[in-house]
Amino acid sequence: MLHQADGMILWGSPFTEVLTGFSLSEVYKNREGFLLGQVHEDDKRLVEKSLAIVKTGEPFQYRYRFYHKSGMTLWLETRTVPIYDSSLSDYIALSITLDVTSAVLNQLQIEERNRDLNEFTYMVSHDLKNPINTIKGMIGLIQAEPSIQTNRTLEQAAAYITSAAVRLEDLTDGVLKLARVSASERTLEPVDLNDVMDEVVHDFKHQLERASGTITTIEELPVVLGNRTQLYQIFSNLVGN
Repeated sequence: MLHQADGMILWGSPFTEVLTGFSLSEVYKNREGFLLGQVHEDDKRLVEKSLAIVKTGEPFQYRYRFYHKSGMTLWLETRTVPIYDSSLSDYIALSITLDVTSAVLNQLQIEERNRDLNEFTYMVSHDLKNPINTIKGMIGLIQAEPSIQTNRTLEQAAAYITSAAVRLEDLTDGVLKLARVSASERTLEPVDLNDVMDEVVHDFKHQLERASGTITTIEELPVVLGNRTQLYQIFSNLVGN
């Protein structure tokens, strides 16, 4: 479209009819109010702002909701640039508009799914805290019994349960932390993969013995930048599978 500083339309391409559902004759019949008349109420100020910015001589690009003639709400993206004649006395602007409804709706669905996933992760991880604390409390009572100290097998089993409960608590805390922050806010730290593998091998000790399995790694694993909880989960999943 070509329009004046106040939004009054001077010319529209045939694509205007395809995009808006209105014929060009209908658009021209309401030259002064067509642009703002079809914009979603919550986005009118944005469109007015864009016209004001372009009037100063600066181009502006913005995204907003627009009512199609059928009543359907579209997401449009418009880039408006000022055009002056040689004397700078007359002002018009050129606006090029694209339909980005599909892209915006897909992004909104992804954001909604991420929110649902984060809420679910937080809920599950939070609910795991109570049984973990119960396990730690009960095993503490068992380890306090004098009789267990004379039974090497029970003593080792109790120590293993304690270690596993602490590991589960660390994993749960890690998942809770990851659920609270977005990917852009997550910080990376140096993680020694040798330590991570030692923890994985320790946690799978009994399963490996039952399966007569072995784990072989290179002599020295590197230190990498990452999240310790997530790296543990990666190696744990690989070994578990």
